[in-house]
Amino acid sequence: MADTTPEIPRKDDQPTLEGGDYDIIRQRLLKQGQVLRERMDRLDARRREVFGSVEMDLLKADRVSTGHNCVPRDMVQLGEGRFLFGFNVRLGLKTAYDLSDVFAIYEYDEAEGIFREQPLDPLKNTAFEEAFKRLYKVYDKTVFTKFTLKGSDLYMVFRTGDRVDDILVFKWEHQDGALSFMDDRADAEYKQQGFPKAYNFTWRHPSRDAYRAGDHPHVSIEDKVYVECVGGDLTIKVEDNTRSGDGIYAEAVENRNQKIDDAEYQYAIQGSLVILKIKPFQEKEWRHFIFNEKMQEVHRVDSIGNACVMLPEEHGVMFPDGYYLQTGELKQFESDLGGMVLERIVASPNGEDTLYVFFNRMSGMYALMPYRLIQQEVPERITCSGFSLFNNGHMISFRSEDDPQKHHMVQLRQTPFYVAGFEPESGNREDFLFQVQNKPVVRCLAESHEVLTLILKENPYADLYADMARRAQAIPDSYAWLNNEAGCEIVPALTDIRESAEKAIAEFDKVRRLKREASERVTEAQESAHKLFNQVQRASFKSVDDFVANLGGLRTLRGELISLKETRYVDLAAIEALEAQVVEQNDKLSGRCVQFLLKPEAMDPYIERAKEQQGRVDGVTKVAEAKELNTEVQQTSENLEMLIRIVNSLKIDDTTEQTRIVESITSIFTTVNQVKEALKKKTKSLMSVEGAAQFDA
Repeated sequence: MADTTPEIPRKDDQPTLEGGDYDIIRQRLLKQGQVLRERMDRLDARRREVFGSVEMDLLKADRVSTGHNCVPRDMVQLGEGRFLFGFNVRLGLKTAYDLSDVFAIYEYDEAEGIFREQPLDPLKNTAFEEAFKRLYKVYDKTVFTKFTLKGSDLYMVFRTGDRVDDILVFKWEHQDGALSFMDDRADAEYKQQGFPKAYNFTWRHPSRDAYRAGDHPHVSIEDKVYVECVGGDLTIKVEDNTRSGDGIYAEAVENRNQKIDDAEYQYAIQGSLVILKIKPFQEKEWRHFIFNEKMQEVHRVDSIGNACVMLPEEHGVMFPDGYYLQTGELKQFESDLGGMVLERIVASPNGEDTLYVFFNRMSGMYALMPYRLIQQEVPERITCSGFSLFNNGHMISFRSEDDPQKHHMVQLRQTPFYVAGFEPESGNREDFLFQVQNKPVVRCLAESHEVLTLILKENPYADLYADMARRAQAIPDSYAWLNNEAGCEIVPALTDIRESAEKAIAEFDKVRRLKREASERVTEAQESAHKLFNQVQRASFKSVDDFVANLGGLRTLRGELISLKETRYVDLAAIEALEAQVVEQNDKLSGRCVQFLLKPEAMDPYIERAKEQQGRVDGVTKVAEAKELNTEVQQTSENLEMLIRIVNSLKIDDTTEQTRIVESITSIFTTVNQVKEALKKKTKSLMSVEGAAQFDA
C-alpha cells in the first residue's frame, strides 16, 4: 500500500477563498491534514514491517484448455494450486455424458508457471457417476450451474429447467481438497441454506402517526426526512412543511392522482444514512434511495433492491454495483451484470480487508468487491464467471465467452483473504506494535482516514467541524497506545486538528449565516422579477404611462441585481441568469414602447401633465407645496429622459419618425424646464418670506 490516505491538495491547487478568519483556519487545517497523512504513512509502514502485508495483486494471466468447446461456469479449489473446473457442452449425436464432458481438474505448476490438467480421480465414485449419468438422461435441459462450498460441504448445483430454482444438487464432503461423495439429492438442504440474507438490517414501515396532512401531505421518516408520491412526483424533503411541495429531490410518478397513503414506504436507518424503499401507487417496481442526514443529499440506487449490507465499523453500505459511505462518497461501477444477490462475505484475518461476493443466479456471473478498511474504498470491482480462493490467499478466476471455446483465460491473483495459519511472514515480533496487534492499528488508521476525509470536504455540511473535532479527540481516547513512540506522533497532529476545528465552528456558522442571507436575497430578487414579469404580461399598455412605469421597474430591478453581485457568497450564476431575463424583457418592452410613441396622440398625457404642473406654480403658497410639486416635475423629467434613451437606443427604419418622436418629447421638456425655473423662483421668494416670519417669531 503506497498511500493510505486521500491526497491533500497543495495550497497552490486550492481554489481562491474569500478573506476572513474562516478561510485562514481552513488553510491551516489543510496543512495539518498533510502532517497527519505523513504520520499515518509512517505508522502504516511500521505496521507492515511488524505484521506483514498482502494486497490484491495480479500475478499471472494464462489459459487452460478443455477437451471440448464449452462455456465454463464455475470452479472450486481442491487443495493448494489445484482446482475443479465446471462447464457446459452440447455433444451433438452423443447420447450420454461422461464426467469429462462437464468437469476438469487443473494444477498450477509454479516452477514452469503453467496450469496442467490432472485426472478426474477425486470424482471417481460409482454412486455419483450413476446419478450423474441419470441426471443428464432424465432432464434434457440439464446444465451445470455452480459450486458452493459451505464449511466442509461442497454442493454441485445443476439446473434442470428454465426457472432458477429448478435444480438438482449433489453433496460432497470437502476436507483439505479431498472429496467424498455423500448425497445425490441435496436439493432441499441446499435451498434451505440458500444464500445469505440480502440485508443485514430490518426494513421498517412508517406508523400511522408518521402521515402528515396538509396542502402537500407527506410521510415522516422518524423526523429525519419526509417523503411523498402525490402531485405527480415522488418528493423527498428535509423540512416538516406541508404548506409547500418543494424538496431536495423529486422525480415523476406514473399515477398523478394518488393519495399519500396509496404508495408503499419502507426504510432503514444506519447512522446518518436513511435507506428508503418506495413503491408509488399502481407501479410494479420499488424505487430505492439513500438519504444522508448530515449532507442533506439524496441518491437513487435501485440495486439496493437486490442486496445491501453494512460495511465494517459502520462506514456505510455496500450494494451489488457500488457503495456509499457515511462521509458522503458514492461509488457506482458502470458494468451491468443484471440482478445480483449476495453470495458470501469473506473477511481477511488482518481485519483490513473484506470481500463482498455478489452472484447472478441466472447468468452465473460474479462481482467481487474487496473493501479496504483504511482507505475506505473498493479499488477494483472484479467481474468473472467463476473464482476460487486458496488457503494461502491466492485467487484464480476466469471470464467465459458467449460462444463455446476450447481455450479459457484464467487469472491468478494474490489476495489478503488467506486462511488463519497461512499468514505472510511477520517481521519484528519484539516491536511494541506486535503487542498491540494488527486489527486495532488498522482501525486506528481507518478512523484517522475519516478525519482527513472531513478536512477535504469541498462542500462542508452543518456539523462538519464539530464531527471533525469529536473524531480527532476520540482517536487518542480510544487508542492509548498511540502515546507510545510507536504511535508515530499521530496524537499531536490530531490535537492540532481538533483545536483548529473547534475554532472553525463559530467562524463557519458566520459563513453559513452569510450564505443563507445571500440565498434569501437571491430568492427575493427572483420573486420580485417574476412578479414584475407577470405585471408586464397583464398590463394593457393603453397609455405611455404604462410603458414608463414598467420600464422604470425593470431598470430599478436591474440596478438592484448589479448591486447584489457584490454581496459575499451570492450565487452569481443565478443573478446573471436573472439579469439576462430582465434585459430581454426590457428590450422587448422598449420596442413596443417605440411603436406606441409613433402614434400622434401618444405623448398627450405628458403634454397635459406639463401644462397642468405649469398652471399650479402660481397657486403655490408654501415652500412645502413647492417641494412637493418639484418632486412631481422631476419625475416627469426623468421619465422623458428615459423615453429619449429608448428611442435613441433602438433602430427605427424611418429616421423622420424617430426625429418626430424626439422633437415631441423635447417640446414637452421645454415646458417642464420652464416649470422648473418658475418653481425655483417661487420657492426662493417663499423661503425669504417664511424665513423672515420665522426670524420675527
